[in-house]
Amino acid sequence: MKTGMKIAIGVAALALVGIGALVTPALIETSTLASSDPTLFPSPASTTGSPDFSDGYVNLGHGTRIPDDGPGDCAAPSWIYIGSDDDGPMHAEMLGAELVDMGAREFATGTVGVDDQGRIATYVVAPGDTEAAIGERLCIVNGTALSDLNHYVAGDAIQPGDILNVIPNPNDEWPVPDSDGPS
Repeated sequence: MKTGMKIAIGVAALALVGIGALVTPALIETSTLASSDPTLFPSPASTTGSPDFSDGYVNLGHGTRIPDDGPGDCAAPSWIYIGSDDDGPMHAEMLGAELVDMGAREFATGTVGVDDQGRIATYVVAPGDTEAAIGERLCIVNGTALSDLNHYVAGDAIQPGDILNVIPNPNDEWPVPDSDGPS
């Protein structure tokens, strides 16, 4: 065997030994955690049936369960649901608590608009605003869904001056996903 080949085999063997030395402590730690706290890695028998989300979670319907305290300082959460029920037409709705404006904050300094009943209905995007921060400001857990709710095309970003509807319009038409996939 040539010297170069011997060196390559030796380096490879050392690399495998080194990787094994790095991984072994992590495997031992995981094994210790699993044996000391069975909730971290529940057995298959303990995962059958519906999980119990009653402690600290609220069931909003449509299979949506979220923490019962809202994002940031919000007392109660809201959730933008976009989907269909039992193969029905696509629709959007606001689940959970009524929206609350928690005040301007970093990345959410725009203007909140209200409807005739004084409920939050729109948000005018300011420079530097992000959907997640707007959601936190208005107590919407999934604030990043605001672009979907406002029919932004994937990859399009909100822009200063955009007026976002924050309450779903029941008359909006939603495209039906193509079940056959791309052609």
